[in-house]
Amino acid sequence: MRLLEHGYSVRTTVRFNQEHKRDVSFLTNLPVASERLEISYADLNDPESFDPAIAGCTGVFHVATSTYKKLSYVIVSLS
Repeated sequence: MRLLEHGYSVRTTVRFNQEHKRDVSFLTNLPVASERLEISYADLNDPESFDPAIAGCTGVFHVATSTYKKLSYVIVSLS
């Protein structure tokens, strides 16, 4: 939001959804979003899916992380 407020054009990605029915109104309703915000769909497991979103960009802020269905836990005894 601050980048938009400071006059920057912003491209963002949201996680790919097969049906593209993800609600992104919290982004599209930001002030000046219709003029300076571009939303793309991408998949963290497919690095090339980010190519269109980052093409021609001066800078990239990567703030996402993969989520895994299986989590493993390590139990450590400190005694």
